[in-house]
Amino acid sequence: FYTDKGIQIVDYKTGMTKYSRADVDGNDQLTSYSMYAKSRGIVVDSVAIHLTKYDTKIYSTRADDDYKILVDMIRGVSEKIRDGDFHANPGKACRFCKFKDICDAYKLYEWRR
Repeated sequence: FYTDKGIQIVDYKTGMTKYSRADVDGNDQLTSYSMYAKSRGIVVDSVAIHLTKYDTKIYSTRADDDYKILVDMIRGVSEKIRDGDFHANPGKACRFCKFKDICDAYKLYEWRR
């Protein structure tokens, strides 16, 4: 969406999960979308999550510090992966993982539920 100050990036969520303002403020996905737009010379006014089940939109903004935090986190994770320090973190997201069929942690997680 265009505003008088730039664009508004909206991530539409169709599930039942509710988000708070704090969730939107700390959402890495929105930060990455905003960072990409900014890298292309696009002015980002705000970001938002639109919860379609509740017809609610929660707004936030991003600053340069948010981009730096995200880049530092990505670099840290990629360094750990390169160093072989990569451990499964079983949870609800496992059901979407492409490696669950070969993951021992996933198999153990399924038995604990």
